[in-house]
Amino acid sequence: MLNINISAVGRLGADPEAFQAGTTPACQFNLAIKTGKDETTWMKCTVFGKRSAPVLDFFKKGSLVTVAGRGKYTVFEKRGGTKGNSLEMNVDDFTLPPKPVEESSNVTPFTKQKSFDNNDIY
Repeated sequence: MLNINISAVGRLGADPEAFQAGTTPACQFNLAIKTGKDETTWMKCTVFGKRSAPVLDFFKKGSLVTVAGRGKYTVFEKRGGTKGNSLEMNVDDFTLPPKPVEESSNVTPFTKQKSFDNNDIY
């Protein structure tokens, strides 16, 4: 087992799930991290305490988020004797996903994009 401080950027594989750790509220979600052209690494993320509330409110399946915290990489033996590995993080900090444009009250989306050429600039 290897414990390290890490940060990662990825997309949620499903909506976060709430649970209680004793009397402490918490939530978990799986983060898909693109590690190569056709390769994805999955990390199980856990958020404890009051910080779990905004995660449950704003993180949704497919959300692109950045997380940072204490990570744990474990190699274990599966049934049948093959080796497996697990990547987990206790999240200390995160970014909330951006609001979609249509939900922002002060932003008006363009209805049609105008094309420009060099004659328009001079």
